[in-house]
Amino acid sequence: MPSVRDILLPPELTDFFFPDNDETEVFPAIFLYTIWPILLVLIYPTLCVVFLIEGIVEVVFVCWLKTRRLLRHQYLSAEREPLLVQENRIEHAIRPRPLETGGYLAIDIAAVDISTLKNGALIPSLPRRFIQFPVEDPFQVAVLSWRWDFSQSNASSSDRSLNVGHAIKYAKAHGILFLFIDIISLDQTLPTGELIQHVARFGDLYTTIPVIVAYDDIRLDFDYIMLRPWIFSEIKKLLYNPYKIVYVGHLRQGTYVHKSVLHWWLGRVPRSRMTETSFVEQLRKVWVADFVTPVLELLNGHISMADIHDFKFIIPPLWGIFTAAESLPPSDYLLTVALLLSASSYGRTREYVVEGAFLTLPYTKFQIKSLVTNKERTITDMDEFMVKRVEHTEVHEICAGSVKLATFEYRHERWRKSLVPRYTVTLAPDMEKGIFAMLELGPEARSLYLGLEIERVAMLGDHDSIRNLNVAVVEQ
Repeated sequence: MPSVRDILLPPELTDFFFPDNDETEVFPAIFLYTIWPILLVLIYPTLCVVFLIEGIVEVVFVCWLKTRRLLRHQYLSAEREPLLVQENRIEHAIRPRPLETGGYLAIDIAAVDISTLKNGALIPSLPRRFIQFPVEDPFQVAVLSWRWDFSQSNASSSDRSLNVGHAIKYAKAHGILFLFIDIISLDQTLPTGELIQHVARFGDLYTTIPVIVAYDDIRLDFDYIMLRPWIFSEIKKLLYNPYKIVYVGHLRQGTYVHKSVLHWWLGRVPRSRMTETSFVEQLRKVWVADFVTPVLELLNGHISMADIHDFKFIIPPLWGIFTAAESLPPSDYLLTVALLLSASSYGRTREYVVEGAFLTLPYTKFQIKSLVTNKERTITDMDEFMVKRVEHTEVHEICAGSVKLATFEYRHERWRKSLVPRYTVTLAPDMEKGIFAMLELGPEARSLYLGLEIERVAMLGDHDSIRNLNVAVVEQ
């Protein structure tokens, strides 16, 4: 005769709630058939209605704030409280030199009419003033690191920049009197040798005065914006900055947080999630990376560069070698730059998370010998089932003639969540010698290259060199 539990409970639930040979009713079956359906019918629809009403109220409230111009800036961090604080760090032996005497043209913020910035800042018409260094109060000046966003679809002129416009608005609202910007402060018509010196000296501003950052560009993926070589180099310099770094966004790219738009507009981003903005997340990745990643992404076609030969300006210690390599075809030139920059890092073995499309490009001076294998193996998974896995292995040897320069190796690990390969690059002991021979450079050039090792490493940045970093993120 069936027991009470067999009558009240379905057979598939009987063994779950009752052990074998146990006739004790330890689970109230009436709850399963009466109270639980009532909860499903009443409580869940009620919660849905409550959330819907809350959303409608928030939309109405936000629209009211917008119409009353009460919701102009949303600060994602306290003005004087650092978001990223790194303690107990070892100070790098090579610190950027202090800003020397001299000066640059800067935007005169006080003379800018804010009403003219609605569709972006018209660069040629911005008021300017020559600022002499050293300045009395460093908090009254700032330097702008920005994405050149001319000719955006939401800009009315090809000479207007929304990033510069919003940076000026922020500076004016926070008591900054003068804003340095490369397109105004540097004379782009100078000869190459002289311009390299001016670019290197202007780069010291990113380490010695407050910095405003503006990278939003609706045409590009934000992750790749911060890998663009010029921006990448400026971010590296921010490692040494003792002042505040403020990101000013207007397209919710750098300031994006994985949260609903309504809570975002109302400024309800929890303090614990302040560092989860896209800018800060990419900032961490750039600081622990070297310049090889941007170069390989250029080869892969994920990012672009107006002139790939600008690396002589970005990495001044290598300007002589990079200038000699400019006679190479574009792909050969970029691969040469990548190998030399990889050698400029500590150690001869590095890992890079990039796609391998650059290994299939046609090269003139380099030969790539590839060995790709797919080996099927039978393994036991966590549920003790026998499954077949295919192990994908790639080994690519980069040679210049008969000289082996480097090896790019990739082994697929099934436990890795990222779909992007992780290549291990091992440089040959005489890699530099092979490249100098290919470029027909004498032993003097190699001696100069080896003698600048400390400067080369310092240019790449050391993410363990900052004790206190103050980053703020603002959406306008």
